[in-house]
Amino acid sequence: MSIKSSLLIKNFQIPVSLGWTENERSQKQSISIDIALQFPEPPMACQSDELSETTCYEAIAQKITDFVHDKSFRLVEYLAGELYMLVKKSVAANVAVKIDITKHPCIANLNDGIKFCYGDFA
Repeated sequence: MSIKSSLLIKNFQIPVSLGWTENERSQKQSISIDIALQFPEPPMACQSDELSETTCYEAIAQKITDFVHDKSFRLVEYLAGELYMLVKKSVAANVAVKIDITKHPCIANLNDGIKFCYGDFA
């Protein structure tokens, strides 16, 4: 039996200029990002307790923060694809990546927002 492992970065909230209309993009809105990394085998840090032998989630969070800081996005789907590529370049080639973005648009009776998921696995 092989041991499976994953790293979940949950509810990473970040302000972003996002929306179809220029007016919607003019004010940054807080979105929530969930990132899932699925490892083909557990990171060596499981035995060594060394940061250098795992994926640093703080570094990923900072890369995302820096990436969206001065950019504008019209569609949540495009943003998810861009963040997927950014994270994918930050991890080993054999690590599966999934990005979930939750946005809270001003739509009547929409209480929990919308979520778009993009990645290598479900």
